[in-house]
Amino acid sequence: MGPVDRMRTHKNMQKKAELGQGLRYILRELSREKLRNIPESRLNGIHALPVELWSQIINHVLDLCFQPRRRQCRDVFRVLRLRFVCRAFDEEIRRALHQRLGLNQLPYYLFLAYNIETSDTSLRNAFLASALYRETQRCSENSAIHPIAYRIKNCVLVAQHLSFDHNAQQEQQLYKKFCTSASASYCCRRYIFDFRYGPKEPVLGVDNPGGFARESDILLEVSLLVANGYQLTKVKRWM
Repeated sequence: MGPVDRMRTHKNMQKKAELGQGLRYILRELSREKLRNIPESRLNGIHALPVELWSQIINHVLDLCFQPRRRQCRDVFRVLRLRFVCRAFDEEIRRALHQRLGLNQLPYYLFLAYNIETSDTSLRNAFLASALYRETQRCSENSAIHPIAYRIKNCVLVAQHLSFDHNAQQEQQLYKKFCTSASASYCCRRYIFDFRYGPKEPVLGVDNPGGFARESDILLEVSLLVANGYQLTKVKRWM
């Protein structure tokens, strides 16, 4: 190989090296551009946890606070205070309490006017309405049901008689409607928390013979019906 050929080969190798460096530079710049285009998460700290973990964390906390047979659970106050940790805690605790807080677990102290820790009474009443609704859905079970569930059931039956066009979906809407009204009523709350079962005293409904043995039950049901827009004269026909 002559000097000219060696020089030509050297130049070709030099060009290939320069081309390789150029390609590597372009690839590095493309990689950097891709990294710059990846959006950075705005979440940090506990907010960066997957949403699926929040339900498990909150449910574990509630399991520790609410035992199956525990009544008048004052730990509700502690759970409610956890809502102020962050927005995620607030949303998950509300959802979890609405799903599993039982009527017997609601502490009476939460509904005393002088002991309300927050001015947001709508949240307190919403928890009671959810607990009432779940209690009414247990009326068909062979277990001890709170008398307020029968009172609401009777109101739904009377409302259905007055409408004449009810169906299963409307029935559940009526249950939720009366539960919401009862949760905001001071008289209903007194009935819920102050009621004491008598010895072997049956709880009868509007569709049972001999129902309405207690005058207070009748007045409570009439009041709920009237408060929800039903005329007193028409209600009396079914009471």
